[in-house]
Amino acid sequence: MIQRIQSLYLLVGSLLVGALFALEAVWQTLASLPAARWAALALAGLTIVLGVVAIFRYQDRSQQRRLILFVQIGAILTMLALGGGLYLAGGTGVWIDTAGGADVVHVLGVALPIVAYLLFYLARRGVEKDIALVRSMDRLR
Repeated sequence: MIQRIQSLYLLVGSLLVGALFALEAVWQTLASLPAARWAALALAGLTIVLGVVAIFRYQDRSQQRRLILFVQIGAILTMLALGGGLYLAGGTGVWIDTAGGADVVHVLGVALPIVAYLLFYLARRGVEKDIALVRSMDRLR
């Protein structure tokens, strides 16, 4: 289970989405839009849960591939909820502070789901390679 690289991708991707909960400035900015805040929280939580469940579905690869697809969709929706919520709350204006640097917390809040999505993509690709390998071995028998 853990020795498969896609399991590590799923674990790290879920941890990255979970790291969103530690970024307090992002959630404080979204506090002015309660609907966007709760949508982003719910989508991030669902993405984390599905990512962890997908790790333990390693025996049924086709179901794991389907779950990872839902995890990818959850990561995209989380990214859209965070980005859209920050935009509507005016949080994108504070990305550039007066000193000319970027506000790292807000940039991380949007970047973490993007990196997590890439890891989930790599995990799905690894599962598809496993499925292809099993099919080719079955053909040889």
